Amino acid sequence: MGKSAENERLKLRATFLNNAALAVLVAGVVAPAFYVMSEPSLRDLPVVTAFSTGGFWPAVKSVSAATFAAFGLHCWASALVSRIED
Repeated sequence: MGKSAENERLKLRATFLNNAALAVLVAGVVAPAFYVMSEPSLRDLPVVTAFSTGGFWPAVKSVSAATFAAFGLHCWASALVSRIED
């Protein structure tokens, strides 16, 4: 495989990983936040019980896990892009 084909393959893999990172971030952070903001019955509750029925800390853990997973995927994509040769 030529150098340009290898570079294109690396770019496609990095794009896939960045898109996967965005999907993880949206599913784990943005979607729950919009649910809490849009649900009328949850707007009047204290923040401690608004995120989930299990309480505040399980929600923080799941949002943190999604954020770190997305960041890890993004770092993996950045490492692939750094292997591109001129």
